[in-house]
Amino acid sequence: MEPAVARAARDTAGAPGPDGRVEAVLPIEFVEHAAALLVGLGAEAEAPGLGAEAGAPAPTEARALPASAVAALAETYGGAARRPSGV
Repeated sequence: MEPAVARAARDTAGAPGPDGRVEAVLPIEFVEHAAALLVGLGAEAEAPGLGAEAGAPAPTEARALPASAVAALAETYGGAARRPSGV
């Protein structure tokens, strides 16, 4: 993760919610950048406002990019996209 993104995550992170999730605001330059960031963070990360104004649902295209990247990784490395056992 780029240092500026890590700082923004640290500086904007709220207290954990009842489900243990933490909400933070991360700066992105374009939707593809956000998709790469999400794939790097893994399945536990979600961007409900990706590519949208704060508080609005993310556009379908913006939410499809991380899914496409994960599907391509699964194809490259073999097998169906699934979470390894024990994770």
